[in-house]
Amino acid sequence: MSKLLILLLLSLVASIFSTPLDDYVNAPDDTYKWTLNNTIEYETFTGYILELTSQTWMAEKSDWPVWKHWVSICVPKGVTTTTTFIYVDGGSNDNWKVPGSMDQTIEIVCLSSGSVSVGLTQIPNQPIIFNNDGVQRFEDDLVAYTWRQFLGNTSEPLWLARLPMTKAVVKCMDAVQEFGKTIGYNSENFVIAGASKRGWTTWLAGVVDPRIIAIVPIVMPILNMIPNMGHQFYAYGEWSFALNDYTGQGVMDYLNGPQMVELAAIVDPFSYRDRYTMPIYAIASSDDEFFLPDSPQFFWNNLTATPEKHLRIVPNAEHSLMGHQIDIILSIVTFVRLLITNQPRPTFTWDITYSEDLNSGTIVLTVPEGGIIPYKVKVWTAVTESTTRRDFRIITCMDITKCIQFIIWDPSDITPTSTGVYSITLSKPDAGWRAFFLEAEYLYAKNSIDDEYTLKFTSEVAIVPNTLPFGSCSEYNACGDGSQGDSASSTATL
Repeated sequence: MSKLLILLLLSLVASIFSTPLDDYVNAPDDTYKWTLNNTIEYETFTGYILELTSQTWMAEKSDWPVWKHWVSICVPKGVTTTTTFIYVDGGSNDNWKVPGSMDQTIEIVCLSSGSVSVGLTQIPNQPIIFNNDGVQRFEDDLVAYTWRQFLGNTSEPLWLARLPMTKAVVKCMDAVQEFGKTIGYNSENFVIAGASKRGWTTWLAGVVDPRIIAIVPIVMPILNMIPNMGHQFYAYGEWSFALNDYTGQGVMDYLNGPQMVELAAIVDPFSYRDRYTMPIYAIASSDDEFFLPDSPQFFWNNLTATPEKHLRIVPNAEHSLMGHQIDIILSIVTFVRLLITNQPRPTFTWDITYSEDLNSGTIVLTVPEGGIIPYKVKVWTAVTESTTRRDFRIITCMDITKCIQFIIWDPSDITPTSTGVYSITLSKPDAGWRAFFLEAEYLYAKNSIDDEYTLKFTSEVAIVPNTLPFGSCSEYNACGDGSQGDSASSTATL
């Protein structure tokens, strides 16, 4: 078979299985360009600031169609690896001016990992005012608005903001590779990380570009999004305040409808699970106001294409991970160092089982024979403050002065029951629910920031009793199938 015929067949297969996300990301865009706007010399690295124009999106439907970003590139002195780390971040396009310094997170990763490290900001570009809307929209409000437009007319997938957000990451990689050639650096492949909406973008970037060899999605355990989102109502009997932008714009009126299935087929990373053939280090928070601590149950075991996957639940942390940033950065740095030096990463499996009456649960963590034994293993446990809601959030409403729950996760060291096997069984509390998970910690070489490089992986979360106090959102008229218009979520009653 000729090479030309093989290429044609591969192209045909790709087109058959492509989605609007693939089509948008791969579409040529003459808007793309970059310029070097600043060079900053430091003793241990050189910083470069690029102004990136990634694309034009929705030119006829918004006041901000041309997307621009600041790209900060940290090149350590004597860099030898060709793997580049990119952290996808947010920010506003207001008060546009050239950054005068490097982001601290990028500096830490750059100097500690020894790899070229990049900060990509303005994901998404914001604020945006859409035609016939007149409202400046940011963050979830922007994403929810674009979802609602698509749900109202699923023939227009370009409305989905996740498409340009993902494409911006791809164009950033293009710019970094092109710029690298001008300074004698070759970026062959990339590790991508990002938090929250940028975490979702990290998941999707990993499935559209083969240059990405590992992903670190942070506080975005959203995969299998329809049952994952619906699970929240079973636990709370209402939607979390964190979803106000989505409930307020009527998105939940479509949760159980065919329109949401079409949306998920485009932007739900679960729809692309067979494409995750790279290592994954997913980081989530125990007390996230957007997600539940057991959200990974909806997708983790289905990520079967990846050669390795690691989960970390961060205890005593809400969605912003406030107070935990340095610890998380150092864990990511260690993961990146092990990748770029081709060293083995720790691995283990776990099983969660429940008693017949669902009142007690057991987690068994097993290190494979010949695997790396953790420095220590802890069990983290917490009990809900509420006795009626299975609610582990720290913050439960917009006014945090009125809506703080004192959910405290307590650690205890546990010893192996046999070599590489750790087991814990816990029972339900006198009232409410108890959650627990196992955390394995590993120590590596010392660095200039902390005593050691620490790497932490965890099991999923078990909750006892393994019961949910409420029914589905549809039972409470809090979601719909897309047939009744924008009415259900705005009239939810308990």
